[in-house]
Amino acid sequence: MQHPLQCQCGTIKGWVSDTQSANRVVCYCKGMVRWYAGCCKTPIGSTLENYKISFVGLLRNCLEAPGHSLQESFGAVRTHANPQGALGDPKPKAAGMFTTIWRFAKTILKARVNGDYKCTPFFKDARPIANPCVLSSAERASAMQSQAR
Repeated sequence: MQHPLQCQCGTIKGWVSDTQSANRVVCYCKGMVRWYAGCCKTPIGSTLENYKISFVGLLRNCLEAPGHSLQESFGAVRTHANPQGALGDPKPKAAGMFTTIWRFAKTILKARVNGDYKCTPFFKDARPIANPCVLSSAERASAMQSQAR
């Protein structure tokens, strides 16, 4: 099964293939590299800084599409990860970490062995394809405050 992916303005479009092998996670992580569409600044996904760890956490807003349910495409949420980073109280409870870490480790190992980690739209020659934009403390606080609403 494939699931559509696109930015808000529709300039960037694609498909997530093999959705059933994905880990559907609600993650409250901070400190990852966040990737945005250059056209309309839609958040697309998050990766680790190390391109050899082939992982992208796609964000819900680029996956929502009429007629394509996240539940039908990706299944139920398997994990609630890093709840200490969640805004507001009460904090959600962590759940499902063992299974998700196991699936994640298998995916990473397979990509390292067969070289698939090199096939990424986010990195070229071990460097990010875009210059990073590091938020100032004030910008970060403003972004966090807007998410809390």
